[in-house]
Amino acid sequence: MVLGSTIHLHNTSMEELLQNRRWLRHELAHVKQFSQLGYLPFLWMYFREYLKNGYRQNRFEVEARAAEYDESFDSYVFIPSSRQSARIS
Repeated sequence: MVLGSTIHLHNTSMEELLQNRRWLRHELAHVKQFSQLGYLPFLWMYFREYLKNGYRQNRFEVEARAAEYDESFDSYVFIPSSRQSARIS
């Protein structure tokens, strides 16, 4: 789950995320969406999309699933926070 520029993980490790390029690209697409639309506007628009179209047809999820195969996201810079870096070491 992404909130702003932070990818929140549950029941998985950062190593697993970083080793799975499709999953990482998907989450980075959400980071990009937050960045382009702004924090609260994105949350509001995502919620409205979810209510209207459900999860699978939510345009933000459709876009993120398409990004899973978009190699341009491989150059998107992901810098772990100091707390995240400590967990990797």
